[in-house]
Amino acid sequence: MTTSTLQNLETGQVTNINRRSGLTLVEVIISLVVLSMLAIGIIASVLQVRRTSEAQVRGELAYAVANGFLEQVRGVNYNELSEASQSGANVELITRNNTFVEVAINSAEFTELRVPLSIDGDGSVATEMTFSFRVQIDVPIDSDTGAPLRMMSIRVPYRWWDPVINDERQRELILVRSQVSR
Repeated sequence: MTTSTLQNLETGQVTNINRRSGLTLVEVIISLVVLSMLAIGIIASVLQVRRTSEAQVRGELAYAVANGFLEQVRGVNYNELSEASQSGANVELITRNNTFVEVAINSAEFTELRVPLSIDGDGSVATEMTFSFRVQIDVPIDSDTGAPLRMMSIRVPYRWWDPVINDERQRELILVRSQVSR
């Protein structure tokens, strides 16, 4: 600390002014603690946004895959689907990499697939997620005649692993289809 003197020219009074040449150690430590807490808060927020974003990507991908399978089932001939719903027969669906998967209609078992999330530069799968689905078809019966109605409900329950909540997520797509004569 240095001391300077000033003299007022009008009154002739001399005053001493204390000047500090730097910060004390306590002030520096308090500043570092405040800055560190601020940095930790920002980093935690960025990490949470990233985790939430990744979970959203997984959920959207699971929806897109389930919707693709639902559209494939929808494209199958109505009579074939009606028969398959009664007998529990299999329907052959195609995956993204042009491989076929046999799915049993109205089975309690889920069909499990590995869905790629990212690809390395050499074309190999870097990260993937486990995706499971099943196809449920319900053809309602007319209570008066006992005959099947000319409509069906196609349900595709699906599930996937969400690492953000460290648990399995589950959703379902439903489509009502009527029999259309061609």
